Amino acid sequence: MQRKILLIITLYSIYCTIGQCDLNRPINSRNPGRTNTQISSNTHTDDDNPVSFGQRYDASINPLLPSSPSSSQSSLALKTPSRVPFSTKLFQALSRQTLEENFIFSPISLKALLAFVYTVSKGKLAQELRYILNVPLNTTRVAWNFENLLSSLQNNDAIRLIMASNLYYNKQYGQVTNEIREFAHNSFGNELQPLDFSMNYQAADIINAWVSRKTKRLIQNIVAGNSLNSETKAVLINAIYFKAEWEIEFSVDDTKKQEFYSLKQRKDILVDMMYSEDIFRYAHFPELQASVVELLYKSSDVRMLILLPDERDGLNALEQKVHQINLHNLTEQLKREEVTMRLPKFNIEYSYNMIKPLQEMGLVSLFNDDAEINIFKDQRTPLFVDQIQHKAFIRVNEAGTEAAASSFLKITPLSLPVRMNHFVADHPFMFAIINTNAVFFMGHVVEP
Repeated sequence: MQRKILLIITLYSIYCTIGQCDLNRPINSRNPGRTNTQISSNTHTDDDNPVSFGQRYDASINPLLPSSPSSSQSSLALKTPSRVPFSTKLFQALSRQTLEENFIFSPISLKALLAFVYTVSKGKLAQELRYILNVPLNTTRVAWNFENLLSSLQNNDAIRLIMASNLYYNKQYGQVTNEIREFAHNSFGNELQPLDFSMNYQAADIINAWVSRKTKRLIQNIVAGNSLNSETKAVLINAIYFKAEWEIEFSVDDTKKQEFYSLKQRKDILVDMMYSEDIFRYAHFPELQASVVELLYKSSDVRMLILLPDERDGLNALEQKVHQINLHNLTEQLKREEVTMRLPKFNIEYSYNMIKPLQEMGLVSLFNDDAEINIFKDQRTPLFVDQIQHKAFIRVNEAGTEAAASSFLKITPLSLPVRMNHFVADHPFMFAIINTNAVFFMGHVVEP
């Protein structure tokens, strides 16, 4: 009788704190928040085609047509692009199932995880992965692209961003191939470690300890001992940790209790609302019926986008249009404006089995017992995926850690623009953390 062999793929992400920055593994230093860069007409970012990491989207996919430079209102030509970015497709699949709850996930982490599986898969599974990830046919190029992405996360003293992976394989089934080791270590930053899965609770403790260490003890106990057994072949882990401080901080003295419309409770609730009055990159998009503001992180090209619908119950309508835009092009339409901003402090912890949303995107073979995944020498028994468990955490406040938060005196320069834009996030909104290469996190807040 054929034994059931499981490949448990578990994705862990993240801790994102906006505030005091503990430095370790930084990323590329740049600050685009003060200039408008041009969109190349023949290149793509990793979210569209990873062959072009570090480059811009093809503007022809979804051209953004700005209004006059003096206006903070931009025009957006909405249409369905020929290839919807992986992050957008997954966001839509997840948001449909989380309409009345906060959620966050890491597109780049899950993409890196599945891209590794793509490099060791064949047949229909490889075709499905290539389609949903928009990756090249040549797996060597895929590995090279992610190797470049990882190397770009190392040259900044103000951002701490760690991406790490670990392939735990059942020592009873032999060794992984040299090719897999090379792909895993050089291109995806994977560690490779044999485990005795028959000692299931001990194995779970080892895996959970690794994840806890990589995420600074914020993600804990995501693998249950009873989810592992002697027939488990491998557990593939991906963790991402992000911590940064705002370029323009919020003063804790200005944080006040204010009303926020809870989509879950269908009523106003009191929340801690942060306040800032400064120059931010901002625009209103009539086609989206939403305003967008960009919050920069200090000394980097990483930024948070807040997408706030015009209507207090307009989040669902906004998210229905997400597939018709891309976030990188959206940022090109933002202009430096004087903005009065109110943004709630929020913490989100989100855990979900990603099998259903990935199946909705067209990834089916990965979860069948005929999936062609090859990682072991002389492999005779088929592997398939039993779980893709994703757990994420984000904390947004004035300075990053409550103990490090400080009060300060705001001095307003005399040369500020005359027009004032009001960005009051007192109802559900979307957010994303991106740079020019990747979408690190996406989610929405329905109740801070």
